[in-house]
Amino acid sequence: MLEHWCWVPHVLKSLSSHWDTKEPISDDLIAKLIKTKNINSSISTSRQLVFSTYDMAIHCPESHEAMEALDLATEWNRRRAEVGGVKGPESIGYDLNWSQGFNNVGHYIGGYDAGYYGYMYSEVFSADMYYTAFKANPLNGEQGRRYRHTVLEKGGTRPEMELLKEFLGREPTPDAFFEELGL
Repeated sequence: MLEHWCWVPHVLKSLSSHWDTKEPISDDLIAKLIKTKNINSSISTSRQLVFSTYDMAIHCPESHEAMEALDLATEWNRRRAEVGGVKGPESIGYDLNWSQGFNNVGHYIGGYDAGYYGYMYSEVFSADMYYTAFKANPLNGEQGRRYRHTVLEKGGTRPEMELLKEFLGREPTPDAFFEELGL
């Protein structure tokens, strides 16, 4: 959640004054930096969705027989085409096994077991927390202390969703995440 502060103009200006330069970043350059914030976010989000849906497909088959029949490369390329909009050479008659990109994602066999979607969920929750408590005044000390006491100090002593709901004062929603993406 803390990365949201990197896009607040006065925070950027204060950070820049600690660099080796004698002058802080100009307001014009800060405005230009902020305009670039969501460049490629659609590509990144689409990539995460491909990874997540592929992870669910390979870890949650309908049956043992369905798992045995699953062609990993075909499923990967189908997900990339349907979810990510990336069509490969199979669309013009070449071998469907053109991409073995799933081989480069160690999370699939590293214990996540259909949990890759957690990366995107964390972005949804962090945006909701930031917009709820800090967007209006990012350096609000009262909200910062509330975040520290409600979430950080509790650590793993209670379920994360319980802490999140307590901090938000309600069920989380994806609205701030969509706004953050410019949707």
